[in-house]
Amino acid sequence: MGLRMKEKKALTNETAARYRAESKIGKKAILDEFCLTTGYHRKYAVQVLNNWGKRKIRVIDGKAVEFVVGQPRKPKERVRERVYDQRVS
Repeated sequence: MGLRMKEKKALTNETAARYRAESKIGKKAILDEFCLTTGYHRKYAVQVLNNWGKRKIRVIDGKAVEFVVGQPRKPKERVRERVYDQRVS
């Protein structure tokens, strides 16, 4: 059985900075180890390790949205009030 998602994210968080700082030969060794541990395909692992923790700005519905790759999303605020038919206790 493989790693849980929380464990994979923690491992990615630790490995990403080390991966970006390494030379080409060092990156190969880190990537081999990372793929073996997480079960990710090589191309996906490269993408994840290169972008993890970076700030990105994207235009969504005409608005510029800034986010950090690998950070959880903020929960959406509820727009309407909750309405119940009868008293709930």
